[in-house]
This record gives sequence, C-alpha cells and structure tokens, in this order.
Amino acid sequence: MGRVRSVKFSLFNLQEGEILPKEVRYLKYLESFEIQSNSNNQTRIVSLGEEICELKYLKSLTVFAYGMEKLPDNFIKLGGKVDKSYRGLEKLDLSGNNFPSLAAITEVVNEENFPELYAFNLTGCRRSDSYSDLSQGSSYNGRPLGLHIDIASGAEKEAFLKLLTWDKLRSLRLSYNFIEGQLPTDDEVDTALQKAGKPTRYQDDDFSNNKDDYKDKLVGDTCIWLKTGDNTIVFTETGGNNLSVTGKDVPRVLPKARSFSINLNFLTGPLPKWILFHPYFAEWGPEILLFNQQENGKNSAGAKVGFNNIDAIKFNFEYYYGKEKSVDATVNGVAYPWYYQRYVSTSN
Repeated sequence: MGRVRSVKFSLFNLQEGEILPKEVRYLKYLESFEIQSNSNNQTRIVSLGEEICELKYLKSLTVFAYGMEKLPDNFIKLGGKVDKSYRGLEKLDLSGNNFPSLAAITEVVNEENFPELYAFNLTGCRRSDSYSDLSQGSSYNGRPLGLHIDIASGAEKEAFLKLLTWDKLRSLRLSYNFIEGQLPTDDEVDTALQKAGKPTRYQDDDFSNNKDDYKDKLVGDTCIWLKTGDNTIVFTETGGNNLSVTGKDVPRVLPKARSFSINLNFLTGPLPKWILFHPYFAEWGPEILLFNQQENGKNSAGAKVGFNNIDAIKFNFEYYYGKEKSVDATVNGVAYPWYYQRYVSTSN
C-alpha cells in the first residue's frame, strides 16, 4: 500500500541514441509498466536501458512503438528464472519496434527463462508501412526493414518453433511484420515437440470437467475428437485435394492459445493441420488474423504471398463445426460439432 504499482508513459520525444531515464529504477514496486509512442520511432534507434531490469515485481510490460532494436543485456532477469527474487513477467508486448531478428529475442524470451509468461505480442515491427515487395531488397530509404525474417530455415525457423512449442502461451501475436517462408509442417512441429520433451498429441491432462480450468484446459466434451482415431474428418483444399484427418493426427501446438495471429506478413505455402484443426482455431478469427497476408505482397523470390491450400475469402468451416446445431459431442465427419452453437447458432 502507498507504492506506485502502475505507470504509463506515452507520446514522448526521445532522440536517436537516447535512453529511458535511469530514474525508472526508483519505481521498484511496479507491477505494470507501459511505454508507448515515441516520436518518429521508425526512423530512430533508442534504448530501453538496464534500469528497467531491476523492477523485481513487474508482471506486465508494454514497450510499444518505442524505437528499440535489441533488448537490454539483463532483460532475462525479468523472467524470474535466473533470479528467484523476481516475480516474473506474465505479459510482454514489444510491438512496433525495430527488431531485425526473432532468434535474438527468443534467445532471451523463451519458455525456460520466462516460465510465468502467458501473453507475448510482437506485432508491427516494421520500419516502413508501405513496403510490399521484398524482392526489391531488405532496406528502404537506407534503413533495414525491421523484423524481416525467413522462417523456412535456419535460426529464425528454430526461433519460430521455439514459440510454437511454448505450452503456457495463451496469446501469441506476430501480425504485420516482414515474416516470409512457409509455416512449419506437421512433421516438423512433431520433431520440434519431441526435441523439447513435449507430447506430440493431446493428452488426458489437457482436458478437464471443471469449468474453473477453462484458461488452461479444454473443458467438457467439446473437443473430445482430439482423443479419437476413428472419426475421419475431410478438409477439401483449394484445388480439390482432400485432406483426411483424425483427432490423433493433430499435433499438440500451443494447446492453451486462445489467440494466435500471423496476418499481414509475407507467408506462402499451405496451412498445416496444426492450425486448421486446432481446438481454438475458430476463436482465433482466422479470416482476419491468419489468412490474409500482405495485400499485393511479394516475397524475396518475387512470388505472390498467401496460403495456397485455402480460399481466404470463402473459407468453409463445415469440417470444423458442421452445418447445424448438434445435441451430441460426436458427429461423423465433424471435428467439433458443439462449436457450431458457439460461433454460428444464436439459440441455446
């Protein structure tokens, strides 16, 4: 009592090379700290400073449109793993900054170092809002583009997989960056899950009959299809290819994620089963927050961006929740029939 618990700084004017005032360390009982909207943040590089890393009680940190391109050296301390006297961040928003690499971030911000984190936002790390053709190069007006990475191979792919195998995340947002390449296949995420020591398929422990567990578990019988191997669901891809899937075929990726967004990037190739059949897929708002990539965008090879196995405009959810309200938790040919009542039907 009597200590400042929450602070928000906004609409300020730090110049190139400047740093957040060192006096922030005196706000030592802060639980929520929000810094947003530095002037001309896309054209300036400023630093966050090491003093923020001394805030041991911090649970929520937002550094939005600030202008930094790397994390402070001691940022790992805010995760609570290295120093047990720290509370450990639960929410981290680094949107609108000038980071050039996802791998450099996940070397620090990962499941091991930040065990309490459940919401991570890395949206809009662009230094140019108008650049839509990556074949023209990785800089604009003499400046790097920002978060321009290819997740199809190398360290950036491993960084992306590190996020996908982070069990505790309830929210992961990567919208509006310069991310190109193809999403990891189902086999690739299986391998990554095994490497991380995680189950590759949904387990009994992922389910509960207690409504109080809704934040971390699948409650009730809504998603029991994931436990089965006999009810085959057919998803018809663009071009007419039929993808036959049972519940036991769906990789256990981001099992707690109520929000996941990768829209307005430069991704190509197919959407994998770990997205199309995710138990929270309909809740992600896929028509807006997944399907649509950069309008008229081209990747580094000059190819038009967008997913090639779906119709982003006329996507059909019948395979996912059926065509009508059901009284049964199991319907042949439908993955999650009770979701129809939640997302389509207006009656109880």
